[in-house]
Amino acid sequence: MQNKTLFKGPFKVRRLEASDAESYREIRLKGLKVNPEAFGASWDEEASYPLA
Repeated sequence: MQNKTLFKGPFKVRRLEASDAESYREIRLKGLKVNPEAFGASWDEEASYPLA
C-alpha cells in the first residue's frame, strides 16, 4: 500500500502499523487518565486488554 500524506506541515498522517501498537496504547491510556470524558471506555477497561 502506498504511503499517502494528507497535508503538508509539521505533522504526518499515516496508517498505524503493528510496530506502532505499544506507542499507540501508551498514548491512548494517558488520554483516558487525563481526559476520561473524551472516550467511550474507561482506563480500567482499556488497560485490561492484551496488546495483541
